[in-house]
Amino acid sequence: MSSLDSIQIRTVLQRCSSADVYIQGKTRGHLKAGLVALVGFSSEGQESAVELLEQLQQAEQKAKSQLFVGVLEKWWAKVSQLRLFSDETGKMNQSLMQMPEEFGIYLVSQFTLFADIKRGNRPGFSSALSAGLAQLCFEQLVEYVSQRSSGRPVLSGIFAADMKVSFVNEGPVTLMFDFSPSTGFVSL
Repeated sequence: MSSLDSIQIRTVLQRCSSADVYIQGKTRGHLKAGLVALVGFSSEGQESAVELLEQLQQAEQKAKSQLFVGVLEKWWAKVSQLRLFSDETGKMNQSLMQMPEEFGIYLVSQFTLFADIKRGNRPGFSSALSAGLAQLCFEQLVEYVSQRSSGRPVLSGIFAADMKVSFVNEGPVTLMFDFSPSTGFVSL
């Protein structure tokens, strides 16, 4: 099977004091505090992405999960350990995993993070991963984080749904970065 080295994850990470996602007027769940992660997926080569999607669709769930581990492990290790929360002196010196257990993460898929606005006034999204592969990536991300969050709340939107995302950005603290196995982490 192909490697996921060409996959890129773009993230807008925001510290929040509350978060909700609504789909058709119904909540997907309420997060008391923690992080909201808007995530989009791209690939360095569309041909390899098509080939990878075909292989992943034929793979069993365990094989899919194993393929994604390398990418998601590094992403989650960084996100879960970023010191974005204030300590007792008011310094941003605490990670999500150091906060009380009710602090969690809301994961929301957002292909528009890869919008191209260089030409004209209509954004282009050709650099975003195809819907089928992006959905697979997002579902694997949610599963991976859920299994490694040490019992913390892990909530998510629904891929490709029309969502209303509501949250209070605490601080405000907002980070934007890209991650791919080939380039590592790059701040935007």
